[in-house]
Amino acid sequence: MPLNRPSKQELLTAVTEYLQQKPLEAKADLFFRRVAANVLGIVKREEQQAEQFQQLEIEMLQQFLASNESDPALLNQTLAQAIDNGDVAINSALTHMLLRLADAKLSIDNPKYKI
Repeated sequence: MPLNRPSKQELLTAVTEYLQQKPLEAKADLFFRRVAANVLGIVKREEQQAEQFQQLEIEMLQQFLASNESDPALLNQTLAQAIDNGDVAINSALTHMLLRLADAKLSIDNPKYKI
């Protein structure tokens, strides 16, 4: 399961397709090659850290929601609905949990922006 969209496969396909094109303008090509390198870094970090992140996400959401559900998508949907319905208040416990998950995800997506 991808952590978020675009998936690893979509990212790799986009980079492959770009690198197979003939460069049209040197400055633009240099920029897009840097983007491609960053994309490959995301894919590499996701390969290395995705399982650990997903386990953390499941454990934190299960604990917060007092749930035995193990599907992260369903846990996130349950949390969103509970917030929307007013069953879960926006408070320091919720904020702390979400910031911790965001920090863990930033370790994959772009570690230089970590909290």
